[in-house]
Amino acid sequence: MGLEITAAGMASSLGDFKNGCAAARAGLSRVSPHSEFNFLDESSADMYPVSVHAAMGDALAGFSGTGRLLRLAHLALEDLLENVAEGLDDLSRTAVIINMGSGYYWDECERQQSVDLDSADGAEPSDIIGLRSDRSDERRKALDTHFIQTLIHVAGVGSEPGHTELCFSDAAGVGEVLNKAERLLDLPGIDRCIIGGVDSLLDGYMMPALIELDVLSSPNNPAGFFAGEAAVFFVVENGAGGMATLSSPLAAMETYDDAPGAVVVGQKLANLLNRLVAVEPVLANVGAVIGSVNGTEKRAMEWGTARIRLPKALANTMDWHPAEHFGETGAAAGFLAIALAQRAKARGYMGGESCLIYQSSPYGQRTAFVLR
Repeated sequence: MGLEITAAGMASSLGDFKNGCAAARAGLSRVSPHSEFNFLDESSADMYPVSVHAAMGDALAGFSGTGRLLRLAHLALEDLLENVAEGLDDLSRTAVIINMGSGYYWDECERQQSVDLDSADGAEPSDIIGLRSDRSDERRKALDTHFIQTLIHVAGVGSEPGHTELCFSDAAGVGEVLNKAERLLDLPGIDRCIIGGVDSLLDGYMMPALIELDVLSSPNNPAGFFAGEAAVFFVVENGAGGMATLSSPLAAMETYDDAPGAVVVGQKLANLLNRLVAVEPVLANVGAVIGSVNGTEKRAMEWGTARIRLPKALANTMDWHPAEHFGETGAAAGFLAIALAQRAKARGYMGGESCLIYQSSPYGQRTAFVLR
């Protein structure tokens, strides 16, 4: 049957839910120089500011760390509350599930530094790809303890949610969140779920790792991504006759990650999408595929090599990639994809009856589902 979307809210570099989606539809993006971080152009020896997709103008000025994520989430929740048909004063029968970043770039930076130290000592490089650092573990534990409760308090909602849960699975975590929402809505004590993703790659704790890993688009690395940030929330229910319906997501795990030297052939993603086509008959008239291409060679190679293995049902679809307009938004990217698909459906430019959405996380997780 699927999850019915009944309300949406967003905070992004292009604005709130309706304005941001409209701006992306018009092909707009809003890139600005980071106020604290610069690149050295090796060819000219000049310094250039890092270009980023900062959210909501000056609304996040002065916020950093957990405070920045809370402010971002608060702005998106305010937008959601403005768009919801019924008030959310009583959350006792509402579950809140939020996806956040895993800390992958922190972890990968520390892994590479460990490899460099091992090599300098003449030892074999440590085989710790995928290891989560103590620092990112501490951050996740701190967020898990208070983030949702603080967000609900700041938003001024009258009661505690019936269930709260955080996931730390980057972009593909959207599938994990949808699965959790489906299971919770089958319980007698839960009538609806607020689901969403919140992430920022602009903060002072993350930006040094991105620069060290050389994954950002720069004069020295044109095949990189622009760091972005966003928060997106939806109210989902069962059988509510909402704005759009989300299918049950499928998932797959690759044997590689986004680390330098990882091989990308797109076979697992192609298999995942072919499995989805097999179980979703509505994909006979799919209008668009919204994916995870973000400017890096690996993501482009993954989608390009998967694209040629897809069935005829997906041969003539439009390809949309939110990072083109919002930058790389990590854990929020999958929910941005849902927002763009829902507005395309509502405004009549989806090009078909449904939209296929897939998302890739840097640790190797992949998920795919359908909005109809």
